[in-house]
Amino acid sequence: MQIGFIGVGKITNAIVEGLCTSSIQDTQIWLSPRNEANARQLAEKYTAVQRLESNQQVVDRSDIVFVAVRPAVAVEVLQELVFRKEQIVVSLVPLLKEADLLAAVAPVTGGPRCSYTGGDDPHGSCACLSCQRYGNTIVPAFRTTGTCK
Repeated sequence: MQIGFIGVGKITNAIVEGLCTSSIQDTQIWLSPRNEANARQLAEKYTAVQRLESNQQVVDRSDIVFVAVRPAVAVEVLQELVFRKEQIVVSLVPLLKEADLLAAVAPVTGGPRCSYTGGDDPHGSCACLSCQRYGNTIVPAFRTTGTCK
């Protein structure tokens, strides 16, 4: 799974640390150049993490893109990027309305909506688009980030 982050502040740092110290395997994490010190520190600490030279490079390489920039610049930053329809975009931006987010990341039409219903096999119990697309990896990944229950 290819996961990208646009914006590398405290929230991104915490999520990347969680992903990299979890049992998730076969995951590459791409970081935007924003907050170079944080991005370089994470890339030096974890082999699965790499800092890229541009936000567009992050989008181009990622299946899932986390957006973690300040609310005042979020729409502007996103409108400069070209997304693919099949990508999943997860906004960590407070106060960013879903309609504004979707307009800025078109042709993407939505993000992860996991609804784990319990049972012995958690991977088979979630029927969201994300879990269907990424199988057994997505549920643990989103549990780690707090998105999938």
